[in-house]
This record gives sequence, structure tokens and C-alpha cells, in this order.
Amino acid sequence: MSDKSLRNMLQRFATERPRDIETSLDIMKEHCKVTPVRGATTVTKLSQITTVPKMLEESDALLFKSYLSQDEIDTMLHQIENYPSSLTEYGEHYKVLGRVWSSDYIMENSDKYWEDADASRERFRMVLPNVEEKLLRLCKEHIFKDEKVVIREGFGGPAVVLFKPDENVTGYGGDIHIDWEGLEIEHLQEGVPAYSFVCMLSLPEENGGTGVWNTEFVYNHELNEDVEPQKFTVNYELGDFAMFSSFKLHNIETILGTTKRVTLIFHVAYLDGYWKIWF
Repeated sequence: MSDKSLRNMLQRFATERPRDIETSLDIMKEHCKVTPVRGATTVTKLSQITTVPKMLEESDALLFKSYLSQDEIDTMLHQIENYPSSLTEYGEHYKVLGRVWSSDYIMENSDKYWEDADASRERFRMVLPNVEEKLLRLCKEHIFKDEKVVIREGFGGPAVVLFKPDENVTGYGGDIHIDWEGLEIEHLQEGVPAYSFVCMLSLPEENGGTGVWNTEFVYNHELNEDVEPQKFTVNYELGDFAMFSSFKLHNIETILGTTKRVTLIFHVAYLDGYWKIWF
């Protein structure tokens, strides 16, 4: 099979931005695998981590409890409030410390992303000193147990995303998607390991979790319509860090209340012999 159907799939995700599972499955039907729902495995101590890829064969997500302390969170939020000019606005929906490649791509702002990638990383470091290094240590020492973890060259690094409580995902939740942006067609065909990380810094009064389906992009795997797609919700407490395959369908759950949903986010993929981080 040529990569035509794969390119068509990616284009439809970018333009249709589905909010229902039926449309998502129709988009992915030629590259889609559904497995039994296994839910999230809770990790209370980093010393409990064995081999993450193996752990994610047995779970749909990992939830690292209280990775950040309340003091660390308060300091981060205080710093962000003190540097409002460091935030990038993405329309009326949300602001970001850093940049979001997927949003720039969808909004046809790719040039702005590339022009600002290095500077956005410096803004992140200036506002939140030592956070990038802390995330690198997490990946090197605990997640992948591999020193070859780097920020992806030319891309922005980790980011903090601040959703307004009265915009975008209120009432219906965010787009259902896979985190393919930033990966090449060849990476998707080869099935390179790729993971998404979400750490909760501020929770809305209700909901605001991450919905994850038992449905995953697999190149040239035709959808088995006899298996029912199901969703489970990763419910966070402050400081919790979730990790799941970037290729699983997922979305932001409906945000209710008047408090912002604020998350620290990054992606990791194994490229050219290194685990590379970007967002």
C-alpha cells in the first residue's frame, strides 16, 4: 500500500478535528488497532518503574502520583503569573509558555513555530528555571533508564498550556486526536516508539481529565469492527503525571467551573538513536 491513505488520514485529522469517536474511527480505519481496555496503572514511587514500554503493554496509560509537590506547583504558577508577556496566545482558547507544534500546524502558523522555537524554549527556561532539567532527569533515570535523552534540535521544548475555563473545551471536550505532529511519514510507517506526557498544575472544579481510547494508530492495520472502541478517563490530582502512547486516540475531557486547567506537557519519540523531547 502507498502512503496515500496515511497522508489522507493525517490531513483529515488536521482539517476535521473530530469530537466524536465514530468520525475518528472513520479517519483511522485503514491504520487502526483496537485492544481490550486496560486502564491506567498508578505509580506511587518512581522506584516502582521497571521497563516503561513493557508496562504500557499491560496498561493504556501510566499515572505517576504526586510527581510535583504543591510547593513546586505554586512556585511554577507564581512565576508564570509574573511573566504574562512570555505567554503565546493561540486565538481565544488558550495561552502557552512555549509553543505547540500541533496547533501551529493546524492554524497554518508553521513558519511562526520554526522562527520562535529556540526563543520559546529560552522563555520557558527563564520563567521556569530547572524544570526542563528535572524532566530530562525523569526520562533518563526513571522512564527510559537511558542517558540518551535530549531536547529535539530545532523544536520547542516542554510547554505549559493554560486553558481558559470558559473557552474551547467547555461543554463538549477537546478534539479526539493522536499526537502525530512532529513525526515524519517514515516514522509512522516504521512505528517508532512515541509517548505523550501530561502533568496537572491546576485543575478545574469538575472534569478536565484526559480521555484515552483503547484505539491506537498502527500503520496498515485495518480496523476490526467487531471490537468495540471504549474510553477511560485519566483523572488527575495536582502534581500527577500521565504517560501514554502518542498514537492512542485521546482528548481533553470537558472542563467545568471557573478555574483554569493548566498542564505541563511534552512529547518523546525514539529518533536516530535518541529519546527526543519536544512540544
